Amino acid sequence: MTTVNRYKQSRDVSTLKSSKKSLETEHKALTSEVALPQSRLKTQGSDLCDKVSEMQRLDAQVKELVLKVAVEAERLVAGKLKKDTYIENEKLISGKRQDLVGKRPHPGCPVALQTQAWA
Repeated sequence: MTTVNRYKQSRDVSTLKSSKKSLETEHKALTSEVALPQSRLKTQGSDLCDKVSEMQRLDAQVKELVLKVAVEAERLVAGKLKKDTYIENEKLISGKRQDLVGKRPHPGCPVALQTQAWA
């Protein structure tokens, strides 16, 4: 979210896109890192596989919300969205994001780290 705040202040689209690409690359790496242990859990018949799958689902939702905030910020800076509307939308999205982040497991868990990248 600090990337979006920096963008709103600087209005530098290239910095926003660069930061977004960096986060997406990091997210992809973390997702790949989780995939191997998850497949092992699945072959072992562990119920932990279901928990990891649920965390990845939550993570995808957090990612979508963060990307939505970035799009809203771009619209605000471009003058396509009123400031009051942006603030209201940001509060709603932030609340949803916090709810999702609150559902994640222990903060040191790789899946939780994946979610933190988007928080």
